[in-house]
Amino acid sequence: MAVQYHERERYLDAATVYRALFEEIHDNQVRIDAAYDHYAKALQSALDGYVECVLAADPDQYEFEKYVGALEDQAASEHPANTEQFYRAIDDLEERR
Repeated sequence: MAVQYHERERYLDAATVYRALFEEIHDNQVRIDAAYDHYAKALQSALDGYVECVLAADPDQYEFEKYVGALEDQAASEHPANTEQFYRAIDDLEERR
Protein backbone atom coordinates (compact mmCIF):
# COMPACT_ATOMS: atom_id res chain seq x y z
CA MET A 1 0.00 0.00 0.00
CA ALA A 2 2.83 2.41 0.85
CA VAL A 3 4.47 1.79 -2.50
CA GLN A 4 1.21 2.57 -4.29
CA TYR A 5 0.81 5.83 -2.38
CA HIS A 6 4.42 6.71 -3.16
CA GLU A 7 3.94 6.02 -6.86
CA ARG A 8 0.88 8.31 -6.84
CA GLU A 9 2.96 11.02 -5.13
CA ARG A 10 0.83 10.78 -2.00
CA TYR A 11 3.98 10.93 0.09
CA LEU A 12 2.48 11.69 3.49
CA ASP A 13 -0.02 8.85 3.14
CA ALA A 14 2.84 6.54 2.24
CA ALA A 15 4.87 7.81 5.21
CA THR A 16 1.91 7.00 7.48
CA VAL A 17 1.85 3.40 6.25
CA TYR A 18 5.62 3.05 6.63
CA ARG A 19 5.37 4.47 10.15
CA ALA A 20 2.69 1.95 11.09
CA LEU A 21 4.92 -0.83 9.80
CA PHE A 22 8.07 0.18 11.66
CA GLU A 23 6.17 0.90 14.87
CA GLU A 24 4.44 -2.49 14.88
CA ILE A 25 7.61 -4.40 14.07
CA HIS A 26 9.53 -2.51 16.72
CA ASP A 27 6.79 -2.75 19.36
CA ASN A 28 6.52 -6.50 18.87
CA GLN A 29 10.26 -7.13 18.89
CA VAL A 30 10.05 -9.38 21.94
CA ARG A 31 7.79 -11.80 20.04
CA ILE A 32 10.16 -12.17 17.12
CA ASP A 33 12.67 -14.97 17.35
CA ALA A 34 13.49 -17.30 14.44
CA ALA A 35 12.27 -14.86 11.81
CA TYR A 36 14.37 -12.00 13.16
CA ASP A 37 16.31 -11.41 9.93
CA HIS A 38 13.08 -11.09 7.97
CA TYR A 39 11.69 -8.51 10.38
CA ALA A 40 14.97 -6.61 10.57
CA LYS A 41 14.90 -6.22 6.80
CA ALA A 42 11.22 -5.24 6.87
CA LEU A 43 11.92 -2.66 9.57
CA GLN A 44 14.80 -1.17 7.58
CA SER A 45 12.71 -1.09 4.43
CA ALA A 46 9.91 0.73 6.28
CA LEU A 47 12.39 3.24 7.73
CA ASP A 48 13.95 3.86 4.31
CA GLY A 49 10.52 4.35 2.76
CA TYR A 50 9.49 6.71 5.55
CA VAL A 51 12.58 8.87 5.09
CA GLU A 52 12.14 8.99 1.32
CA CYS A 53 8.47 9.96 1.56
CA VAL A 54 9.00 12.65 4.19
CA LEU A 55 11.73 14.20 2.08
CA ALA A 56 9.61 13.98 -1.08
CA ALA A 57 6.68 15.69 0.68
CA ASP A 58 8.95 18.57 1.70
CA PRO A 59 6.99 19.49 4.86
CA ASP A 60 7.46 22.81 6.65
CA GLN A 61 9.81 22.86 9.65
CA TYR A 62 7.06 22.20 12.21
CA GLU A 63 5.74 19.18 10.30
CA PHE A 64 9.28 17.95 9.63
CA GLU A 65 10.00 17.95 13.35
CA LYS A 66 6.87 15.87 13.95
CA TYR A 67 8.15 13.23 11.52
CA VAL A 68 11.56 13.22 13.16
CA GLY A 69 9.82 13.00 16.54
CA ALA A 70 8.10 9.78 15.51
CA LEU A 71 11.52 8.25 14.91
CA GLU A 72 12.88 9.67 18.17
CA ASP A 73 9.97 8.14 20.10
CA GLN A 74 10.81 4.71 18.73
CA ALA A 75 14.55 5.17 19.35
CA ALA A 76 13.86 6.03 23.00
CA SER A 77 11.43 3.17 23.59
CA GLU A 78 11.95 0.32 26.00
CA HIS A 79 13.02 -2.04 23.18
CA PRO A 80 16.68 -1.22 22.47
CA ALA A 81 17.17 -3.78 19.68
CA ASN A 82 16.44 -1.29 16.88
CA THR A 83 17.61 1.94 18.48
CA GLU A 84 20.61 2.27 16.18
CA GLN A 85 18.44 1.89 13.07
CA PHE A 86 16.10 4.63 14.25
CA TYR A 87 18.97 7.01 15.00
CA ARG A 88 20.47 6.33 11.57
CA ALA A 89 17.10 7.15 9.99
CA ILE A 90 16.95 10.40 11.98
CA ASP A 91 20.45 11.34 10.87
CA ASP A 92 19.63 10.48 7.25
CA LEU A 93 16.46 12.56 7.35
CA GLU A 94 18.15 15.58 8.90
CA GLU A 95 21.24 15.43 6.68
CA ARG A 96 19.24 15.19 3.47
CA ARG A 97 16.77 17.96 4.37
